[in-house]
Amino acid sequence: MKQFLSAPLVVVSLSLGCATWAGKPPPCPAPSYAAISDLEMYIGNDPDSALELWVGEIERYCAGIKAMRGD
Repeated sequence: MKQFLSAPLVVVSLSLGCATWAGKPPPCPAPSYAAISDLEMYIGNDPDSALELWVGEIERYCAGIKAMRGD
């Protein structure tokens, strides 16, 4: 009987563990001035660099988080 109840208990505990926020995900942190100036220095004159594409993906991710939060 204990083994029969342990499987549903594990499933419920794992599903509750995934919902760590109360309906809204935490917001993306705002970039600092130092981070922006470092990115400008690294990207330089290469507008199609992998770093710039990566930053664009972060912006897209944070826009999705912002939409989910309703901000």
